[in-house]
Amino acid sequence: MKIQSQDIRWIVRYVVLLAGIIFGIRHLWLAFGAWFVFRGDEPMFLKIFMLTGPLSTLPASITAFFRPKIGSMWLICGSVVSFIAVMTDAVPKRDFDQIVWTYCAPMLVLGVLALFTIKRS
Repeated sequence: MKIQSQDIRWIVRYVVLLAGIIFGIRHLWLAFGAWFVFRGDEPMFLKIFMLTGPLSTLPASITAFFRPKIGSMWLICGSVVSFIAVMTDAVPKRDFDQIVWTYCAPMLVLGVLALFTIKRS
């Protein structure tokens, strides 16, 4: 039995969906916890980071399952915008590394994997 490229695309699509749900729920939980302790004077970059990063992982991953092109671009762009938002603030290196590896990197990996599921014409 030979595995077709179509079969591999569907397997990767389900992996992206499952990993996206796991990371998305974790990101959502952490984001809600942080959002409710925000004060009125929080910097704008932090709100941009929250909206493009942790709060959009779950819907972007689900979108990537049904519409891989849109979902993958959403995940990749959200990861890049989140990374830029974190870069604009002078955060300590320890916090910067933790933020990048906790939020930005998983979104980027999911987005790149979702790109592989797009049907080539």
